[in-house]
Amino acid sequence: MQAGIAAGSVLLVVAGVVLLLTTHPLAPISAATPTPSATGPVAQTGITAAVADRMRFVVALQAGDRAGVLDYLSTHARFLPAELRTTSRAASTEYSGQGSSAITLDPSELAEHGGRMTVIVVTDRAATFSWQAQPAARSSGAAATLASHAGSAPVGEPVTSTFEYARHAPARLALFLDETVKWGVVVVFTD
Repeated sequence: MQAGIAAGSVLLVVAGVVLLLTTHPLAPISAATPTPSATGPVAQTGITAAVADRMRFVVALQAGDRAGVLDYLSTHARFLPAELRTTSRAASTEYSGQGSSAITLDPSELAEHGGRMTVIVVTDRAATFSWQAQPAARSSGAAATLASHAGSAPVGEPVTSTFEYARHAPARLALFLDETVKWGVVVVFTD
């Protein structure tokens, strides 16, 4: 009985926090504008998740943990993005952080010879964001962009975008968003 009351209290508190966070204006984003992708525009779609699941993502992010989107998708396969339902190989990793960040990716050897990369973003509040998928750094200093995307994420709702690459899997994902936003990112390399 006490566990039920505690859980209900947590959900009520979370709902209050989410209401506060979604009505709080975000500071201007000083992110670089993504360059067009060599593969064309990268479309964005949402992933279906119940309100309770989205609130769990938010609570985990605000606690400094991974959102748990990868675990959610493994137990709710019917909500997998279409691009991930028909693959014969996939390698996925979940990351978390706050504000703009550069994520070092670790693609498998199979991913190095071309394929698709899906990026799933979830934030602890409604936020605009952009990302750039980049190859391994070159000595010239300037990072090339293999694909990019700019979009928005409703509070706790995972959004996904996928692009194809011909060779040399991206080695870095540059994520740009307001410095106060806590985020979770799942990167999936597929065939």
